Amino acid sequence: GAGLAIALVAVALVQGRQATLLNETVKTGDDYVVLTVYQAETEYLRLRNEWQRAADGVRPIDREALQLRYDIWVSRMGLLRNERTSGALFAQPVFRDTLTRVDGFLAQADRMLGEKPTQPLSRDGLAQLLPELESLGVPIHGVSLHAAHHVGDQLARRNLAVRQHNQVGIGLTVFLSALTLAFALLALRQMRQLEQRHDALEELAASLRQARRDAETASDAKSVFLANMSHEIRTPFHGLMGMLSLLRETGLNPKQIDYLRTATESADHLLAILNDILDMSQLESGRMTLTPAPVDLRSMLRDVEALMRPQANAKHLALHLDTDPAVPEAVMADPTRVKQVVFNLLSNAIKFSDRGAVVLDLR
Repeated sequence: GAGLAIALVAVALVQGRQATLLNETVKTGDDYVVLTVYQAETEYLRLRNEWQRAADGVRPIDREALQLRYDIWVSRMGLLRNERTSGALFAQPVFRDTLTRVDGFLAQADRMLGEKPTQPLSRDGLAQLLPELESLGVPIHGVSLHAAHHVGDQLARRNLAVRQHNQVGIGLTVFLSALTLAFALLALRQMRQLEQRHDALEELAASLRQARRDAETASDAKSVFLANMSHEIRTPFHGLMGMLSLLRETGLNPKQIDYLRTATESADHLLAILNDILDMSQLESGRMTLTPAPVDLRSMLRDVEALMRPQANAKHLALHLDTDPAVPEAVMADPTRVKQVVFNLLSNAIKFSDRGAVVLDLR
């Protein structure tokens, strides 16, 4: 047993060392460099095409499209300056020279398209910078070729490391097979004990299955109780809501009206909680059903927009809702569920957007 333990520890150490070497080979790979450089070159070509269209004088300058292409390209070039990318490519003169030329172009272009432009965007200014922008095509493409060759060399070294790892793995497998055979002979002595343990585990498994059935029964009883409780509470609650509505129609002084409004809001909030409890109990019991009814989608969207617009305005976001004329006036759907879905989608969109616009298209 001691000899077997020592042999297994030695095998584990060798395998751990091999795995560490292989992981280091993969970790230090620069496969992503090709993709980063390719994206930068692609965005450069798109910017150049948009720049040419803006400078040719045939059509009005689309400042928004040009600004978008410029900002994206600047961000892609920024990725080439991070520590890992520059570490892989900065040693090559073509990379340093290209970044220097790009910096020179950006220094001039930022006057019209930077974060703080100092001169207006004009066709003459674009035409003046167009030759310099076009001259960047060759060095940027050269960086792409160098990156591809660099990653290709790394892949070759990685494949060699993998082959060596496989050879060591085969040797360890043969050694472990011999150890396994020896251990199997020793394990025959333990068969009777294993049979006894097997019987004990079977008995324990049967007990666990019974406990699981008991737990599922209790969970079902809980779901039924929640559903019945929600229904029972909602029935008199609707009566309370009706009485509050009727009370609003009677002559009340301003203080009473304020009290009544607070009571109504609290009742609406409590009713929403009850509805959520009922939905949860229906989901858990597998009895969630839809209630189709004629729904005016445009009216529903206006209601959602009225609720969402204050949130959008608070974050200085534009909120646009557009409906295709081909959409029918009414459709058969569950209005409550559809409204929940649209409301949650727009709420999340506004919550996780810091600038720009949130747009909902109905098709």
